[in-house]
Amino acid sequence: MEQVAAQNKSFNQTFVAADTDGNGVPDRNLKKVYDELYTIAPDQAAGVVHREDGEYRVLRMTISVNGGASSTAVTEQMRDVADGFDGLEATAMGQSIVFEIV
Repeated sequence: MEQVAAQNKSFNQTFVAADTDGNGVPDRNLKKVYDELYTIAPDQAAGVVHREDGEYRVLRMTISVNGGASSTAVTEQMRDVADGFDGLEATAMGQSIVFEIV
């Protein structure tokens, strides 16, 4: 979304207006943000958001972690993040988590 916002003035206005706390992450009117993203940059949108029959089904989120963090700590923290999405199903995944499971 940041890349598209940097290249498209209209989407940038939507993107910025949806960020109520100034942290660079939209936190309101998300359907409007995703709808406009799909309209303006459908290929880029499809790389991170999956739609079926016009409804949003899957969202890929990337979270950076401290490179020195143990796989146990990363796994626990990412599971906490995944559990924090009230009413939504979220799965924590990544190399550290796979190593921890193995």
